[in-house]
Amino acid sequence: MVNIFFEDVENKFEMSFLSKLSCFVDELISDFGKKNFELSIVFCSDKYISKLNEYYRGKKGSTDVLSFPFLVDENVDE
Repeated sequence: MVNIFFEDVENKFEMSFLSKLSCFVDELISDFGKKNFELSIVFCSDKYISKLNEYYRGKKGSTDVLSFPFLVDENVDE
């Protein structure tokens, strides 16, 4: 199963944009042939991402991307 989540922290984007983006990401992912994964995308300000960067990585300042490891359940077929 493929799960794609979008969060617009500051409500800057219209649903039509997020819907189109979701379709684009879904098509892009299908090109890679993966069937079991989860993708979360958060749209936020530099201030918000700076807080997350400091909380999770202990680093001050904003960043373009925060990524987290995905724990694989060995009982699930990929």
